[in-house]
This record gives sequence, C-alpha cells and structure tokens, in this order.
Amino acid sequence: MRSCAQAAFRRGGVKLLAGVVESLERRIEKERGVRRITIEAARPLTAAQRKAITSTLRPTDHISEVVRPALIAGTRILIDESEVIDSSLVQ
Repeated sequence: MRSCAQAAFRRGGVKLLAGVVESLERRIEKERGVRRITIEAARPLTAAQRKAITSTLRPTDHISEVVRPALIAGTRILIDESEVIDSSLVQ
C-alpha cells in the first residue's frame, strides 16, 4: 500500500488518489444510510434556525453550513449534492 501511494505521489496522482478515497467514503456512507447535508444561507444560521432545520433530518446525517453572500434571503439545502430544497432569493 505504501509503495502504491508513493508511486501515485511521484506521478502526480495525488488528486486521483484523493478522488478514489472520497468515492470509497461516499459508498460506505450510502450503505450505512448516511447523507451529506449542506445548508447554504446568506448569513450564519441562528441557533433557532439550525434547530428547526436539523430537527427534520436524520441523526446520522453529516451536516455542514456554508455562508453564501450571493443569497439575499432564505436557505438552500443540498442533500447528497443531488437533491436541492431551494427557498432562497439570489442577487
């Protein structure tokens, strides 16, 4: 394994190797029913907003918050980077 990683590093395959690891992690998460949830908002969420959103999600979900100044109001919620719940207003 070590020699494989070293060879990949020498050939500039670090990005490729990172992609392989990411794909494996994602596959394991899907098998375990874990979803990646990204919550985008114009400003950081308040505790009340965070609680309202996360109360509707699964305990196993991995949640990340992203501040997107281009949003004027509302939120966008991305589920596994494929489903989008968009209640935002964009500049």
